[in-house]
Amino acid sequence: MTTPTAFPELDDLHTTRWQPKHQTYEQELIGVYQLFNPDTGTAEERYRATTANVQRLLGEAVAAGVHLRAYGGGWSMSRCQATDGWLLDTSGLNLLFHLRPTSIRADYAGNRDAVWLAQGGCSIAGLSRRLQPVGQSLHACGASNGQSIAGAIATGTHGSAIRFGGVAEAVRALHLVVSPTQSIWLEPEGTPVTEDGFAAHLGAELRRSDEQFFTALVGFGSMGFVQGVLFQARPAFTLRAFRRRLPYDDAFKMAVGGFDPAHLLVPLPDPARPSAELFHYSVVIDPFHPERGVFVTAMYDQACGPGSMSTRAAGIAPGDELYGTLGKILDLLPDVIPGIVSNLVTGDQKDLTDVCGSLDDQFPATETRGKAAGVGVSVAVADAIRTLELIIDVNAAHGPFPCILALRFVPGTRATMGFTRFPQTCVIDIDGPYSTRTRSYFARIWQALHDSDIDYGLHWGKVIGLSAAETRRLYGDRVDRWVDARHRLLPDAAVREVFRNTFLDELGLSG
Repeated sequence: MTTPTAFPELDDLHTTRWQPKHQTYEQELIGVYQLFNPDTGTAEERYRATTANVQRLLGEAVAAGVHLRAYGGGWSMSRCQATDGWLLDTSGLNLLFHLRPTSIRADYAGNRDAVWLAQGGCSIAGLSRRLQPVGQSLHACGASNGQSIAGAIATGTHGSAIRFGGVAEAVRALHLVVSPTQSIWLEPEGTPVTEDGFAAHLGAELRRSDEQFFTALVGFGSMGFVQGVLFQARPAFTLRAFRRRLPYDDAFKMAVGGFDPAHLLVPLPDPARPSAELFHYSVVIDPFHPERGVFVTAMYDQACGPGSMSTRAAGIAPGDELYGTLGKILDLLPDVIPGIVSNLVTGDQKDLTDVCGSLDDQFPATETRGKAAGVGVSVAVADAIRTLELIIDVNAAHGPFPCILALRFVPGTRATMGFTRFPQTCVIDIDGPYSTRTRSYFARIWQALHDSDIDYGLHWGKVIGLSAAETRRLYGDRVDRWVDARHRLLPDAAVREVFRNTFLDELGLSG
C-alpha cells in the first residue's frame, strides 16, 4: 500500500478509516494526513512553500496511481469529500491576507478595502472572528459554520441571505493547484479583481475565464486542490432578529410563492424595520402539525437599538441548527415520534424580540451530537409550497419519520452546478437523526420529486440521492459545461483521475 513520502509539514494520522462530522458514512482509505504550513518564513513564503508541498503530493499521487482528496471541517454529509486513497486534513492551512490596494485593479468596482485571500483550510467561523477586529464581516454564511471556506463553496453552502446568496457569491478568484508543476490563479474574465502581476507573486499562472471560474466555484473538490480563495468582505454589521409563530394559511402561502420582501409575512412588522433592510427570512415547520402554524424568523440589517438584547443575553443564537438536538432522538419508537418532534420544534423555536448580534453571533459554529443528517431540496419559490406539501404528504403516508422541515431563501447562484440555480430559490431542509427510518424518508422524497413535474436540485453537501441520469435531466447542458471546464483546468488525464471519486462517478461528472 503506497503512502506519501514523509516531510515536516505532513502528519500521518495513522488511520485507514474515516468519518465526517455527522457520521453519515465510514470510508476505508489508504490514509489520512494533516497538512500544515511551514513554521518559518514570512506568511507569503509559507503560503508558497505549501503550494509546492501540495504539488509534491499531487506528483506522488499521480506516480502511485492513488486518489487524493482534501477536507477542512469534514462537515459535508455526502461523500463529496470521500476517497479511497489519501485524504488531506487542511484545517492547518489557515493563512489570511488582506490585499494591498496596489494588488487590486483600478477598475475594480467592489470595496477595495475589504478584499481578502484566505487559504482554503480557513474555517467560516474562524474567518468571521478574524475579520471582526478590523471592522469587517463576511457577507453571508450557512446555518452552521464548521466548514472550511473551500468546502463551503465546493458544495454550495447557502444560508438565507435573501438578497445576497450563498458563500460562493462573495468569491472573486481561486488559487488552484492543477498539476505537479502548475498552479493557476483563476478569475472571471468579465470582472477581474487583481493586477496582472499578482498571480506571479504567488507562483501561479494567471487565467481569466468566466466559464472556468463559475464552474470551479462549485467544484466538488475535483477541480484541483483549492489553495486559496479570494473573497469580498463588507463592513461589520448587526442583525436584529424577530421570531413568531404565524398561521400556515393562504396568505402565508401566497407570500412565499411570490417572495416579494415588501409583502412577506414577518414577525412584528414595524415601520422602523422597512423591507429594504430585511436580510434573512426563514421558516421552521412541524411536519406533523402545520395547521398549528409555522415559525418565522426575520433578521434586519440594522444597528442594535436601545431595546435590543444581545444573543449572549438571550442565551440562544437564532440561527442554531437542530442537528445536535435531533441526534438525541435516534432510537425513538415510531409511535412517539410525532409528539417528540412537535415538542422539540415548539421548545426550540421560541419567540424572539429584537435579539441583536453580528453574523457570527447569529450563526455560530454548531457542535454535532450523535448521528444527524439532512437533505436540502432547492426549487423556484413559486414551487416552494407545493414541494413542501409533497414532503409532508410522504411523511403522512409512509411515516412517521423523525424530521423537522425548514425553508430558506436565496437568489440564484452564479455557479454552473450550484444547486441554488433558480432566479429566486427556496431551499427546503429536511433534518433528522441519521437512521434507517430517516434514510427511507429521504429515498421516498427523492422518488416523489422524480415522479413529479417539479424542477428541483439537491444540496451537494447533504445526504443526496441523484443518479447520473437524474443529474443530467435536472441540469442539462450544465453537466457538459462542467465536465468540459474540468478538462480545461486539468488537461492531464492522470491528474483528473487523482481528483476523481465515487461521488463524482455517480453524478456522471467524472468523464
